[in-house]
Formats: sequence, structure tokens, C-alpha cells
Amino acid sequence: MYQEQSRAAGESFFSFPAVARRLRDPLLAGTYAATLVGMTGMVLLAVIGVGTSLLMWLIREKVSASMAGIKYIDPARMPFMISMNLLEVAVMAVVGFFFLGHLRKLIKSVADGDAFGQDNARRLTWMGWLTLAANVLAMNVGGFGTWFAVLTHPQNPEFAANPQSLAFNPSGWLLALVLFILARVFKQGASMNLDLEGTV
Repeated sequence: MYQEQSRAAGESFFSFPAVARRLRDPLLAGTYAATLVGMTGMVLLAVIGVGTSLLMWLIREKVSASMAGIKYIDPARMPFMISMNLLEVAVMAVVGFFFLGHLRKLIKSVADGDAFGQDNARRLTWMGWLTLAANVLAMNVGGFGTWFAVLTHPQNPEFAANPQSLAFNPSGWLLALVLFILARVFKQGASMNLDLEGTV
């Protein structure tokens, strides 16, 4: 009994080998591995974002001095704006971490043969909200980035032609809608499974 509990605890912590044994579909196995890599990357990005934001604030006087003379920029405010923008990047990384975490649990449920459940419906709903949050943050981060690039590189026609090109990504908003619809589908599938179990 103790050995079974120890083995179960080990598989829950180092879950990739356990899931890989149950996953015979290369797509699911590959996606599960990609979520682990992605979550690690999100943690690193969040740490880098917070650290760079703090560094930017510590050297704010040098940053302000380097931006003196640029049109439409207040050198005194720019270090704060850049620091806050970097913090938003860190928040986006945290959002991405939780998104991939929900996806990882969803894939595990498919491996266990329990895809259409209320838990997966809730996970998909959370993934939809996280996608919306990421899109809102991306609009602000992208808008600030392109605005700053245009002001600091006015001679570059690539930036000047469409300075807001990175501020809006329609595919991200479409993904959120798809996730909300899938959540409804999974919720209905879970209800149908309960009805079938009640008739058996």
C-alpha cells in the first residue's frame, strides 16, 4: 500500500513519464511535452520581466538623460512607463503559465479517457478568460512598443507606415471565442454522459 502511494505521488510530481505511457497519440504526447517546456519558459520570462523592470527603475536617471531631445517624449516619465510595460510582460507570462497549466491537465484527462467532464469544461472556460486577458495586455504592450519604436526610429519607414500593426491581433480574440464555445460543448458532453450513466 505504501509503495503504491509513493509511486502515485512520484508520478503526480514527475507526471510526464506516467502520461507518456498512457498517451499513444504522438500529437497529444508532443503537445503535453510542449506545455512543460512552455511553462518553464513563462516562468523565466516573468522573472526576466520583473528583474528588467526593477533595473529600469534603478537606472531611471540615466534612461531619462538618454532620451532627452526626442520629440513627443517626456524623459522624466519614460523610465516609469517602460518599467510598467515590462511588468505587463511579466503578467502576460503568468497568464500564459496558467493557460498552459490548464491545457496540460486537459491533455492528462484525455489520456485517462475522461475528456468530457465538468472539470474540462471549467478549464476551457478559464483558458478563454486567460486568452482575453492576454489579448488586452498584448494590445497595451504592443501599442506602447510600436509607439516607442516610431518615435525613436522616425527614419525607419517600416515603423512609420503602420505604428499600430502589433497592437491588435484578431486571431487571439478568435481563439478566446473558440475556447468559450468548446467549454459549452464539453459541458453539454458531460451532461450527456451523466444522463447515459443514469439510464444504465
